[in-house]
Parts: sequence; structure tokens; C-alpha cells
Amino acid sequence: MATFANRIRRLRRDTSDKVLFAGACSGCHGANGEGGEGPALNNPVLLANATDTYLVETISRGRR
Repeated sequence: MATFANRIRRLRRDTSDKVLFAGACSGCHGANGEGGEGPALNNPVLLANATDTYLVETISRGRR
């Protein structure tokens, strides 16, 4: 079974960022980052306060 990180790596090799987001992120975060099951990624407070390290770790590990 492929891990989330491996799935992202495979998608990343062959796709644009928009396709990557649509395939790996939008199901929880919404098509435009507006949120849903997961938090809104276009939230100005999140964008202003989340460090690069936090984002990389969260994306790498997933939240499920």
C-alpha cells in the first residue's frame, strides 16, 4: 500500500501543481482551498502564521 508521501511524490513527478492539489488535497480542503473536511488553506491567518516547517511536516505526514 502506497503511503501518502509516496502518492504525493508520484503525482508530483507527472503533474502540475493544480493537478497535484486536485488529486491529493482538494477532497478535504476544497477545490479552491476553502475548506471542507480539512481546514481552509486560503485562510489569511493560517498563511500568515504557519511556518514552512509546519507546512512541510503536515503535508508530508497528512492529517488522517
